[in-house]
Amino acid sequence: MMLKYRYFLNNKFIILIITLIVFVSCNCSTFILSSKNIEIREHLSSSKKLLKQKKYEQAIKKNKMILDKYTKNPWKDRVLFNLGYLYSCYDNPEKKFPKSKTYFQRLIDEFPNSSLQKESKVWLAFLNELLSKENEIKKLEKTIYIQKTAIDLLKAQLKKIKRIDIQLDKKERKMKKESSKTHNSKNKK
Repeated sequence: MMLKYRYFLNNKFIILIITLIVFVSCNCSTFILSSKNIEIREHLSSSKKLLKQKKYEQAIKKNKMILDKYTKNPWKDRVLFNLGYLYSCYDNPEKKFPKSKTYFQRLIDEFPNSSLQKESKVWLAFLNELLSKENEIKKLEKTIYIQKTAIDLLKAQLKKIKRIDIQLDKKERKMKKESSKTHNSKNKK
């Protein structure tokens, strides 16, 4: 009985040692990366504060720095989403919808299982529609400009025609007066 107990304890000890070795070998990279993960979290937190303060340019720089400095990080999809959002914020004076689309598209392409997938697709659809409407507006503005130019040209031509018409009327009246004077003077003789 005692032998079984010792055998059981030895096996437990060996299992514990093996588990510890596996745990340490598997999690070593996590321990090494954890300081980077903490840095990334701090940068993301800082970026979030900058967004709340409406300091868009600084928030964009912070997220781009994370993207460049930490190429392999567990929140890369979040960083791409942040950049897409920051470039499309309605009150960002430097908003760039095409750039925003690029970041949302990258997130969709590079992270098909991301929890931000659906939201990114909604943003992408919205931005596509918005850019399409902006293009329509630009075309309409161009058409309006061309039509206004044509109207102004026609107005100028109409004024010119009216002046010519007035001059012709004056000449016609003058000629009628002269003709009636000549006719009257011939009748008097």
